[in-house]
Amino acid sequence: MLKRLGLDPDLLGELSGLTRPVLADRLALAFELPKPEQGDVQLEDVRVEEDGIRVRLSGSGLSVGG
Repeated sequence: MLKRLGLDPDLLGELSGLTRPVLADRLALAFELPKPEQGDVQLEDVRVEEDGIRVRLSGSGLSVGG
């Protein structure tokens, strides 16, 4: 159908691929951790990598195991 309209499907795919990094640069990730009953939790070094989101989690004065 695209060829009948005079559009090259391969070219459209390439153009789509070029816009993805631009879009990713404009997106933001925002979230909030629940406040623990006691102690403190902190997120550090949040990064987006090819295989997922990586974050360093640290805390102090927390109860573990309930």
